[in-house]
Amino acid sequence: TNIVEQFRTIIGQSYLPPRWAFGMGQSRWGYKNADDIREVYKKYKETGISLDSIYLDIDYMIDYKDFTIDTQKFPDFKEFVEELKQDGVRLVPIIDAGVKIEKGYDVYDEGIEHNFFCKRKDGSDFVAGVWPGRTHFPDFLNPEVRTWFGNKYKILTDAGIEGFWND
Repeated sequence: TNIVEQFRTIIGQSYLPPRWAFGMGQSRWGYKNADDIREVYKKYKETGISLDSIYLDIDYMIDYKDFTIDTQKFPDFKEFVEELKQDGVRLVPIIDAGVKIEKGYDVYDEGIEHNFFCKRKDGSDFVAGVWPGRTHFPDFLNPEVRTWFGNKYKILTDAGIEGFWND
């Protein structure tokens, strides 16, 4: 039997990125809002530099919380995604593994409810400080956690997002 077929049987099918992912991408922390990003894209067009994607760092989120969109900075996020996509540019938002410890934040509340966060030796939830402040980290070794966290991306895919920067 073909060695490559045997190898792929073991590891699974290779991921083939979309064509746009091979192109020019712009990434920066500190975008103020959608108009700021529009201005960056406009400068690319004016100078004749091809642009296929713009990476959104944590600035698009509410208080740096995963799976949130700051509607003050991005009032019509879905329309904004479509506007750029019509011109051949994909928005690629970041998702961080750290989940802000904040009652009322659905990702945190569900993670606590279902015991989905990494533990310390004593069994308590591990706490670290990253962008949103005090955070927990999902236990991605648990397939149930991977499914739960993966389903959270729907808020972004429903808005037309086709690629992610998993940090």
